[in-house]
Amino acid sequence: MVYKGILGDVIVSVKRLYGPHGNVDGKFARVIDCLMTVKHSNIVRFLGYCVHTQPKVF
Repeated sequence: MVYKGILGDVIVSVKRLYGPHGNVDGKFARVIDCLMTVKHSNIVRFLGYCVHTQPKVF
């Protein structure tokens, strides 16, 4: 699922990925590297990512 978000004064799309907690694995890191270099008029610009390793406490 992709969400609409706001970063500063810019509307952005946000995708949340679920998976095992811990370090970013090699496959995910390669996808990030690829997304950071892609420049195409039909693909949105990749701004960044964050990793949360702590589970939420309710």
